[in-house]
Amino acid sequence: MRSIRGTKKIQIDSKVPRKKSTKPSARSDTPSSALSDALKRTLDTYGLSQEELAELLSGFTGQNIARTALSGWLRGAEPRISSDIILDALNQVAKHEGKSTQSAYVEAHEVKAFVAQQLEQMTRKQLMLAAEMPQSTFWQWEQGLVRVNRRRFERIKSLIEMWKKVATEAGALK
Repeated sequence: MRSIRGTKKIQIDSKVPRKKSTKPSARSDTPSSALSDALKRTLDTYGLSQEELAELLSGFTGQNIARTALSGWLRGAEPRISSDIILDALNQVAKHEGKSTQSAYVEAHEVKAFVAQQLEQMTRKQLMLAAEMPQSTFWQWEQGLVRVNRRRFERIKSLIEMWKKVATEAGALK
């Protein structure tokens, strides 16, 4: 027993059994893991952020779905609303996004063709400078070794176009 100034003495019994964790040791094919897989597939396929997907799901379910709730579902947490409602909303997202967007990635052969086309007008050094990318990344693109996130690819394309415009006006490009 221990006494702390002005408090009662209490005795702690160390032999009381502790409650064991009820967490499963491995993920199984439960409805929540199926939902988690479907959510991950949708995020990857359409290149959506968790925030964007949460907004779409909110619109299609008619319920307010926060990004933090979506994050929990991605980790396998059980949603408070029916998984079937969420899966139906994911199907609607797929129909909606399938019409308005392409794949989330630009395939390696497309990246290689783009770089080859740009190299006809610019030197490697100019292209790396315009794209603001390191030599190793540029080499991977030039060799067609990697697919690239579409948003990043479009941003780099616009950087190159802006650089070419400025360089042409300055007389550095013909």
